Amino acid sequence: MDGTTGRVSELRFLELVSDWKGAAASCIGNSRLNGVYHFAFTIWLMLFQRLESKSMQEALAEEFFMSSSSGGGVLAEWRGRSRKLSTGKVSQRTGGFARARQRIGLANLSALAGHVRSKLTLKAGSKGSIFVIDGTTVTIARTKANVEEFGLHRMEGGDLHFPRVRMVAAHDLETGIPTIPVLGTLRVGECEIAEEVVPQLPEDSTILGDRGFGIFHFVHLVQKGRKRSVVRLTDRIFKRVAGGLVAPGNWERAVTWTPSKDDLKGNEENFDTHASVPGRLLQYQINRPGYRSITLKLFTTTDLSAAELAELYLQRVQVETWIRNVKQDLGIAFINAKHPDTVRKELYVAYMAFAMVCAAMCDIATQGNVSVKRISFSYVRHALRAISLSLPHDDTNFELLWARIVNAALQVQIPIRKKHRSFPRILKRGKSKFQTNVMRNNCQKNNTNCK
Repeated sequence: MDGTTGRVSELRFLELVSDWKGAAASCIGNSRLNGVYHFAFTIWLMLFQRLESKSMQEALAEEFFMSSSSGGGVLAEWRGRSRKLSTGKVSQRTGGFARARQRIGLANLSALAGHVRSKLTLKAGSKGSIFVIDGTTVTIARTKANVEEFGLHRMEGGDLHFPRVRMVAAHDLETGIPTIPVLGTLRVGECEIAEEVVPQLPEDSTILGDRGFGIFHFVHLVQKGRKRSVVRLTDRIFKRVAGGLVAPGNWERAVTWTPSKDDLKGNEENFDTHASVPGRLLQYQINRPGYRSITLKLFTTTDLSAAELAELYLQRVQVETWIRNVKQDLGIAFINAKHPDTVRKELYVAYMAFAMVCAAMCDIATQGNVSVKRISFSYVRHALRAISLSLPHDDTNFELLWARIVNAALQVQIPIRKKHRSFPRILKRGKSKFQTNVMRNNCQKNNTNCK
């Protein structure tokens, strides 16, 4: 394909795909040699549907109209092989896209996501030495296949109508670029799902986890993968690892963590009674203006000082913002997919799109000499979508366009809070308009009309 034709973002995406497979981009991962939806175009639609959070029908209309007006892009190489593209009579129905998405193999998509992540990590200039791991839940459509794969979550008032899946990924603390997410049911804990996440990280890296990962299973898994860990412990586990000797104030102590009877239950294949993890146990109190005091109880296998570990753990909260960006801004809080494999494909592509935005944010922060935390995720996401809809550009014009976007993104930086918070942060939940089974039973007992 001529490098001076087509929309530049599409061309660069094709370069990534071609570099991954080492073959013509239009023939990758799809046994069908004719038609509109080849591998690269299908992934392209899934990516930029997430960036704009539009329906697939809207994404199809924009893509076909813009490709026909620019005369290039992802579809340029495919015009000679498709009668519909040559004549311009392409259906706007989404059935063809749905069948093409089913033809994409999970292994191919996972390999492409890993390749894109490594390329973007190099571009962002990340050292890749500290990662923060965390999990979240995603609601999916209620279908027979999804219910059989992930089950229904049981609550006090009964089963939830929509299935939920648990998802775990690790983010680069410096750039936010994530690993490939791993899915499981709500019956499986985050640490069990993390068994497939930890091997994706480089050796000698440090993994930061909250109290959900502060168990022997996780720290032993990290040690077995030749990595270091910094995890926060609950009061009960902290007291047991310390041998019952917990003194007030700031202190640290070298310990050897061995599994308890509860740790050995169900984990006989991973470790036995002779397993152990040497490290340090520390207690450190943090007092910040405008925030309540926090007493951190950490276990670590690193050589960092107590003050450095406390400062490092305070940065862990950034992962909550990244998870919110993925779920809300990229629209995966609810995935309307009817098959578990399609759910995984949508999440792979969503995290690929998130990595692209994070790499762009790092580039903007580097050019502006500011912290990447002050760059607006939403603004950069819309800027990438605007580039994807722009007319043909050569490299010179693209650099001018990107310079304008960098300048604009630096003008809308997230402001620094000048005054410290004078009130506690609380979570207010609105009253649901739907009655639960418990509410309905109470109303029937009391003969009241609950609304």
